[in-house]
Amino acid sequence: MSRGPRLTALLAGALLAGVVLAGVALAAGPLAGQQEARPELRGEVTRGGEIMPGAEIVLHRVSATQAGEIDTVQADAAGRFLFSLPSVPREDQEGDVYFASIRHDGILYFGRAVSRAVQLDSVYAIRAYDTLVAPPAGTALPVGVRYLIAEDGAEGWQITDLFEIAHEGDRTWVAAPGGITWSHPLPAAARDPQVGGGDVSRDAAVVEDGVLLLSGPISPGARQFILRYRVDSLDGLDVPLAPGTRVAELLVREPAPDLEVEGLPGVETVEMQPGVTFRRYAAEPPQVDRIRVTVGEPPAQIPMEWLTVGLGLLLAIAGLYAVGRGGGAGTPAPAYGTPAGAAPFDPVDARNRILLEIARIDQRLDDEGLDAQERARLESERAAKVAHLSGGA
Repeated sequence: MSRGPRLTALLAGALLAGVVLAGVALAAGPLAGQQEARPELRGEVTRGGEIMPGAEIVLHRVSATQAGEIDTVQADAAGRFLFSLPSVPREDQEGDVYFASIRHDGILYFGRAVSRAVQLDSVYAIRAYDTLVAPPAGTALPVGVRYLIAEDGAEGWQITDLFEIAHEGDRTWVAAPGGITWSHPLPAAARDPQVGGGDVSRDAAVVEDGVLLLSGPISPGARQFILRYRVDSLDGLDVPLAPGTRVAELLVREPAPDLEVEGLPGVETVEMQPGVTFRRYAAEPPQVDRIRVTVGEPPAQIPMEWLTVGLGLLLAIAGLYAVGRGGGAGTPAPAYGTPAGAAPFDPVDARNRILLEIARIDQRLDDEGLDAQERARLESERAAKVAHLSGGA
């Protein structure tokens, strides 16, 4: 068969198949993928890869108006469980978000946040782990992400310091009596530290002699810890970094002085909220063992008479250039900023945005003027974000 008839036959066959499939689709009604997801959450719970029959599972709901535990079931002999949801999860402002948790050996474990109906098509997984007692001085865990958010205030600069450590083992570290699970030195200039937040409760961390000491459990996976402190000035700020830190960032709320940050080059600013921008310094990975900040000198003031003379010379040169060009159309001036053809800058990926949002929520929770309803809403919102991070997207 020649190429022409063969191509014609293939096209005819494809057209016929399309007509047949269209007829089948019309006869069968809507496709299964187009049907509305059933409001049921089906899942399984395991401990170290083994099923957990009889485990008690708690369902939580978070919305714009309410939050809390709404149901409890027990896992069957195969470690599976089922919740009937009162609504289909939606991630818009008025929708409901769900997640489930269990408590094993006194430690709370939870699955990912469910904010979209399509997630109900997958098995919801909760992973628990047996425990392992850490050495008295704590265990060495690598820091995957280190964020510092600096904001100027009446009593100096407030620093929100966020660590994400990577626990790649298969057991949850717990502290020995009188011991700790992890530690990290803080900047020498830090004062008034407030510990807690992230994946650690506020009573499971202290600062002693300039060192953050965690006594709470650390389960496998990426775990976030947050603290806040003040420094009188950013000038001379010296922040120790753990060996092997993979990502380090300093975000400084504008307006702010000119800064030199050793080891972290300046990159594009990021808008955290409408009209609220942060100057950003970042390295992945940092090539230094500490971040050192220096405030630059303010630009020298040029005498007004010099400005007048300079402006006159500039106008004269511009006039001569225009005459020499003969008034013709010139080449368009280059646009400074993002190079032509470059992709728009994405300041942080979705996961890192959630990390920053958790830090911001913890800042708001420190406000003693919050009423009980707003505090409960923020705590539930924060719990949902942590659940999302722990379980993945």
